[in-house]
Amino acid sequence: MYDLSSDSWKTPDEAFNSNVIEYTKPGLSLKGNTYWYAYDKESRDGFLHCFDFTRERFRQRLSPPVDLKDGYGYHGCNVSLSSVKEEKLALLKIPVWF
Repeated sequence: MYDLSSDSWKTPDEAFNSNVIEYTKPGLSLKGNTYWYAYDKESRDGFLHCFDFTRERFRQRLSPPVDLKDGYGYHGCNVSLSSVKEEKLALLKIPVWF
């Protein structure tokens, strides 16, 4: 993050760990937080990752309410984040067929 008051870059306590986490879609900002849909490279489990700009740290991983993996352990759908009336976060699951 860039801090305008100090004219310098700040690194949050927890950085994006690209060795373990794959961020698949652009983030969505809502009420002072930014959310990303991501998945763990080892377990292939999908989750929402949230950065709280007020506290300048990442929150705990949030599991989606539905399983987004196909029978082979890969994500068999597209996931999109949206906001509802700028008050609620929506996760849209769009199936992909081959």
